[in-house]
Amino acid sequence: MTSIKHQGLALVGLVGLLGLAACSKPAPPVAFNTEADVHTLMVHVVDPASDHVWDSSGWVDTAEGTTDRLPKEDAGWKRAADSAAIVAEAGNSLMLPGRARDQGEWMTYARQMSLASTKAMKAAEAHNGQGLFDAGGEMYVACNLCHAKYLIQAK
Repeated sequence: MTSIKHQGLALVGLVGLLGLAACSKPAPPVAFNTEADVHTLMVHVVDPASDHVWDSSGWVDTAEGTTDRLPKEDAGWKRAADSAAIVAEAGNSLMLPGRARDQGEWMTYARQMSLASTKAMKAAEAHNGQGLFDAGGEMYVACNLCHAKYLIQAK
């Protein structure tokens, strides 16, 4: 009889604790750190990484012939893939509250940049020069469309 009484008290105590937990305040939402503004993100993240993707792709035709700009070693392909991944994630970062200029074209261009950069990353991982070149072109278009509307002036 005593053990049944203790089990009942334990059950009441457990229900009481659950009730108190349900009344507690919810955890505050996670706040993104957007202290680095869009200009800073462009100068320190997007520009160097996208320049590396573009410098690692394509071919240059001159009077002397064609120069292949594609990486020659695995490390070069990895660096191109890493740079493309940085640009892809920067595109996501540009969509965060505190950075996004609006919910329309800004979001469209940032997403296009991110998706094109992901294609470039996958092409570099596959050592696919034409794929890297094509995806780099898509990155360039997304960047230029955005710059045409939202050019961020230097401080």
